[in-house]
Amino acid sequence: MTRMSSYLCAGIYLTVREAAERLGVDTSRIYQFIEDGRLEVVRAGPRATLVRERALKKLKRLPTGRPPKKKPARARTRRTKK
Repeated sequence: MTRMSSYLCAGIYLTVREAAERLGVDTSRIYQFIEDGRLEVVRAGPRATLVRERALKKLKRLPTGRPPKKKPARARTRRTKK
């Protein structure tokens, strides 16, 4: 058994495809996370990229996307007596 397959069998690492399935995103999104430094990976050769399962769990806790817009403060108007 090769070292890479032993890591996969132990459940320590996931392939990029498996990581994408767990997060419910496309593999290109996983590669974006890797490029941005948001996802810790191990290069297991020129064509194999393995994602740490711990790093994937940590990524799930990080907020993604744009932050919500703050609602503008409502202007108070005085009511006039009639």
